[in-house]
Amino acid sequence: MRPFYKDTKKNLEIFLKRSSHIPPHLHTAMECVLVTEGTLEIGVGQELYHMDTGDFAIVFPDLIHHYQVFDSGVCRGIYLLASPTMSGSFLPTMQQF
Repeated sequence: MRPFYKDTKKNLEIFLKRSSHIPPHLHTAMECVLVTEGTLEIGVGQELYHMDTGDFAIVFPDLIHHYQVFDSGVCRGIYLLASPTMSGSFLPTMQQF
């Protein structure tokens, strides 16, 4: 499956939502995920990481990533998308990843 580009137009977006399968995609925003209930699998590049309740992940800008949910129960998380311009003096460092 080919990744798709997601256009993030806002500087900051925060969602509390039910976790679901999200196909491979990339965007210019930094994405942070906090699992608040259940489990989540996050794939970044060729790696797949298992996340339990309370686990936190950061996906740097322009990295292909996806989400999978295998838990039969309710899985929720807080998803934050932040424009790299919000990182201030850390912007050059973030652009190296």
